[in-house]
Order: sequence, then structure tokens, then C-alpha cells
Amino acid sequence: MQTVRYSTRPELWESTDAVTDEVWPEYNQHGAVLNRYWDRLFTDFPNFQFVLYDDHDRAVVAEGHTVPCDWDGSVAGLGDGIDTTIVAAFAAHQAHLAPTALCALAAEIRPQFQGRGLANRLLDVIADVARDAGVTHLIAPVRPSFKDRYPITPIEQYVAWTRADGPV
Repeated sequence: MQTVRYSTRPELWESTDAVTDEVWPEYNQHGAVLNRYWDRLFTDFPNFQFVLYDDHDRAVVAEGHTVPCDWDGSVAGLGDGIDTTIVAAFAAHQAHLAPTALCALAAEIRPQFQGRGLANRLLDVIADVARDAGVTHLIAPVRPSFKDRYPITPIEQYVAWTRADGPV
């Protein structure tokens, strides 16, 4: 299995919509802000998008999406989440500002390949992308487990839920 960046083999992305559909719950695919920028990841940041490609099966088994961004190292500097981060990343890119961090936007493993240690491989590749970009910080806005089961519950309410044995 090899790591392939969009910048070197863009044709591999012809089938990645299928990967997204297999991995993400429907409600995750309709963010107005994120969707406005998503396709631009490939034109503005082609070297920051990658797949894990199985040469034997000639198949994309996983993909990763990242953007270089500016982060001051503080919790407040993280902003309100993925929307804030992607808007700021594109603004910094347009202003030709040097990034200080890499933001992992998505790491997707096709269901039939999950449970084989590929998550660690994806994280290693993301770290490689950060090193190649010359940044030492990696940030990743993540959605809590099982949030897809409660799609209309605001995230602020969901993260406050608890069970008898602790947080949801």
C-alpha cells in the first residue's frame, strides 16, 4: 500500500466521493461553510490531500484531507471548530502567510478496510505532511463518538450529556 498525494495522481480522486459516502453519516456532508471550501482543497492545497492506495487491488482504501493554517498555540486560537479553521486557512493562503500548523480535516478508511491498523498509518501520513510543510503543530477538530445518532442536537448540548458512568 502506498501513500499518494493529489498533486501527483489526481485521477485517484475520481472515486473518493464513494469513500466519503461509505464513511460519513449523511448529516456530516451538508456543512454550508465546509462545503463552500471543500473542492478548493484540491486546487489550492493539492499536496495536502492524500490517499492510501492498494496497488494489488488497484483501489483507494483510505484518504486524508488537511490544510496548512495559522495557530498561535492557545486554546482560544483554535476558534469555534472546523468551519472557523478552514475559512482562516484559505484566508491565510490567499494572503501568502506562512503556516504554523497543519489541520487534519478528515481521515477516512473504507469500511471493508477498517480494523487493520490503517488509522495509525493515516496519522503517520498526516504527521509526514506536517513535517513536509515545515510546521511543528498538528490540530484536528473532531466530532464526538455517536454524534451521528443525534444529528439535530446542537453540539454544545451534546457535549454536555453524561451517563451514570461519565460523559457520553
